[in-house]
Amino acid sequence: MEEKIASGVIFRADTIEELAQQFGADPQALAETVAKHNESCKTLEDEFGRVIYSEEDLIVTPPFYASASAPTAHITIGGLVTGENDEVLREDGTPIEGLYAAGEVCCGSSGISALAFGRHLALYLLGKA
Repeated sequence: MEEKIASGVIFRADTIEELAQQFGADPQALAETVAKHNESCKTLEDEFGRVIYSEEDLIVTPPFYASASAPTAHITIGGLVTGENDEVLREDGTPIEGLYAAGEVCCGSSGISALAFGRHLALYLLGKA
């Protein structure tokens, strides 16, 4: 961790405002964003209707850390084309009865901590083959 901080890959500060200054963000904007996040942790809901928060997710105890992050596609995936309900589709777009697929067997892309269409499943069959 210390090596990453020394090289500027990770930032550490005792206040949110100081942390923002280290990586060139607006200190007031970051402080307001963290305050909104903390409020969501208390109400267990945010302005977008997400309910994935808990009081364990509060950002209140220094030191505070930040690092650059960007979505990354490490591979693209050919594979099965699926419909809204994960049914495998023929070339003409009609579903193959009883054949469903999800995850990296489907057409899509994958990146760090992501699977195609956000699902972590393999090919599965229901009913007739």
